[in-house]
This record gives sequence, structure tokens and C-alpha cells, in this order.
Amino acid sequence: QISLELAARGSTVQVAYDMVDACERCGGSRAEPGSDVHVCTHCQGAGRVRAVSRTAFGQLVREQVCEACGGEGRLPSEPCTACSGRGRKAVRKTLDVDVPAGIADEQRIRLSGRGHAGERGGPPGDLYVLVRVAEDARFMRDGSDLVSVVDVAAPAAALGTTVSVPTLDGEERVDVPAGTQPGTVVTLRGKGMPAIGRRGRGDQQVVLNVVVPRNLSDRQRELLTELHDSLGEDNLREPADESIVGKLRRAFR
Repeated sequence: QISLELAARGSTVQVAYDMVDACERCGGSRAEPGSDVHVCTHCQGAGRVRAVSRTAFGQLVREQVCEACGGEGRLPSEPCTACSGRGRKAVRKTLDVDVPAGIADEQRIRLSGRGHAGERGGPPGDLYVLVRVAEDARFMRDGSDLVSVVDVAAPAAALGTTVSVPTLDGEERVDVPAGTQPGTVVTLRGKGMPAIGRRGRGDQQVVLNVVVPRNLSDRQRELLTELHDSLGEDNLREPADESIVGKLRRAFR
């Protein structure tokens, strides 16, 4: 698990995991160093044996893995003491994983040849690292864009003000024009997340949440009452070119 900041700039993360690796003592041969490996006499080196049984419909031939050599076809004369003649053993490894900038939650990173050791001398498998990007209380991610919400007091939105907005690059000052309405979105270009394999970054959409004051004192109530009585139609009129759909979209944004 990494933070959103690390996901934005990329990072190297140390990962510990359990795997089945070739035994270091015998090198996967299953034999104690200095001893030899001979052909399995049970399967004659085939690694598989056949069992024939008679039925009312004739002979039934079944083929299965040799129990003596486990399908290897060869047996050590003296089993390795470190892995008990299995040639592989469970180990815990630590690996530095490069996490690319712009990675999203639940994406996987494939590391070839870092998985379990192959059986019968086969190549090792792959390691898949599942990346979890922790939620950030300041942002909601939408693809390469980030969305944040900033509270603005209703009187300040009416008069116009400047607010501080958190970004991945630090705090940034944003101008709030006089008469700003609830749900107004200010776009900060290039302040979002990078996209893997592409240049540039997405945008940050700042939603201005106009907050109506609560718990008013007598003096504040008096001032607001005076303001309310002074308002006319020109102060409350919506833009002439805004349709009902536009109003609803802005209200539920």
C-alpha cells in the first residue's frame, strides 16, 4: 500500500514475500553435495508408471506420476539434508519494486522470473505485486484528474475572496469571484495525476462549497436581516442563458 503522493511521483517500495526457491545446498539436484543421482528403478526414468486392470469391457490402462521419484525420473543416492531431497525449499525474500508514477488502486506489477522455482529444472514463475493506493482525505481520484472540495462562507462568496487549496504540489491560492454560486468548479491545469506511459498530468477540479452560516449571534442575525431586506431582483437573478437542466446540474454537481 502506498500513499496518493507516492502514486503521483512514482517510488521504489521494498516488498517481502514467501516463495519456493531452488535449494542453495544442492542447487536443485536433490542430492547431497558429492553424491550422485541415479535413474529411478521403479519407473525406469520415465517419471510415470502405468497400472493395468481388467474390466468387463477389456483392459483399463491408467498412467500416473511415479510415487518413488515424484515424476523426476531420477533419485539421489543420498538426499540433500537441507531440503530433504526435494530440491526446493520455502524461503522469504525481500525485493525492491519500482512503482511507476500514475499507478491506480488495484493495478498489478508483473516481475518476470521472480516467482516460485520451476519443477524438474523448469524456469521460475512470475511475481505479481498488487498495489493498493490509500485514500486521501483531500482528494477524490477520477482517472488522471483529482477532485477536491473547498468550503467558502456565503458572505465571502458574495463579496469575492481568495482561498487556499491543497494540491499534490503544496498549497495554492485560488481567487473566488464575487457572486460565486454553490458548486462552482475551478480547474487547476496540470495539478492532477500523471498517466502511465504518457507525458503531462491531469487536472484538479476544485469544487467551491458555499457554506451558509449557522449559530448566528443577535448582531449577526440583525446584519443578515438588514442585508436580506436590501436585496432586490437584480441581486438574485440567474444568468439569462442558463436552462433548468443547467441549474439542476449545477445544484447536484
